[in-house]
Formats: sequence, structure tokens, C-alpha cells
Amino acid sequence: VSWCLKVMILAEELNITESLTFQAWIYPTTPYIGIQGLRHTFATLALDKGVSAHVVADILGHHDVAFTLRTYGHLLPRAHSEAMNAVGNLIFGPSATENVTSGVT
Repeated sequence: VSWCLKVMILAEELNITESLTFQAWIYPTTPYIGIQGLRHTFATLALDKGVSAHVVADILGHHDVAFTLRTYGHLLPRAHSEAMNAVGNLIFGPSATENVTSGVT
């Protein structure tokens, strides 16, 4: 299966086919962003929706997830606060940590 088909399948699952990127791909009157632009936009949207970097790397054909993280890792700043909240909730309970990481990136 080509990566392009994988992109379309995952885009349908993530409900991002109405995004400007996919509209640009579908409607020729919209400015053309090119295949690399589509790949970068797909990766950005997928990671923002919480898709695992391993899955994104596989779809894009990256042999090493580290490459994907080096390229797109800056898009995941809230992952730090989400991780701190998750562990804090396990240790101290949700009420004790609900505002601990507000504003932390």
C-alpha cells in the first residue's frame, strides 16, 4: 500500500479531510502546496491529533522514529505537561494536580 493511500485512510479516521490541506489537494483552484507540503501538513495534523510518532513515521516511510521526532518534535510541547499531569494524577490524585502544569510547555 502506498504512503499516499495510508495518508488518506488515516485522514478519514482522524476526520481531517475538511482541512485546508486536503481541500487544496482536492480542489485545483486552491494554491498547490506540493507533495512535500502535503506530507509535512499531514504529519503536523496527525501529531497534533495525538497520533503516535511511531505511526506517523511508518506512514511517511521514515525508517527511524527519531528522524520523525527531530523533524516534528517541536510540535509536541504540550506532551510534556500532559505527561506530568498524568503521572501527578496517579500519585496525588486529579484534584491535587489539575493546575500544576498550567502554562507549562
